[in-house]
Amino acid sequence: MLTVDFYYKEKKFTPAVADEEILKFVEFEKTYLGFYESTTAAEIARVIRAYLEYTHVDVIDNPTSNQIKAFVAAGHPVIVPAQGQQLGNPNFTAPGPVYHMFVVRGYTADQFITNDVGTRNGENYRYDIPVVMSAMHDWNGGDVDNGAKRIIVIYPDK
Repeated sequence: MLTVDFYYKEKKFTPAVADEEILKFVEFEKTYLGFYESTTAAEIARVIRAYLEYTHVDVIDNPTSNQIKAFVAAGHPVIVPAQGQQLGNPNFTAPGPVYHMFVVRGYTADQFITNDVGTRNGENYRYDIPVVMSAMHDWNGGDVDNGAKRIIVIYPDK
C-alpha cells in the first residue's frame, strides 16, 4: 500500500523511510482495525481509504493476468494478496510466509515485475505470471490456500 502511495506521490521509498512508514501504518491499523496482521483485501482497502485518504480503491475478484497487465499499463500498480509459500521466492526465510502481499508494477510477456518489500532483493523482483495467478489468495481466517482470488487497485485522487 505504501509503495503504491509513494509511487503516486513521486516519493522515494528507501529502506529507512519504509521502516518508519510501516511502523506508523501498523500503529494506525492496530487502532483502526484492532489488529494489523493477516488482513483481508477488503480490510486493506478500508485502511487505505482511511489512512492514505484515497477515495477510489477497488477490490477485484477473480482477476485475469490481462486485467492486471491493463491496470499496470494504465499506471495503476496492483496489490496482490497471496499464499506466500506458493510463490517459491528464494529470498523468503524458509518456508516462506503463509500470507503475503506484494505490488505488481510492470510485466513482460511471461513475468510480473514486482516490488516485494517483504524480502531482500524485492525491488523489481520477477515472478512468472502463472505462479502469481496460482498463488493469488486472499486471507480467509487461516485457510489461505482456499482464499478467494483478489487484487487491490488504488487510483490517485485528482
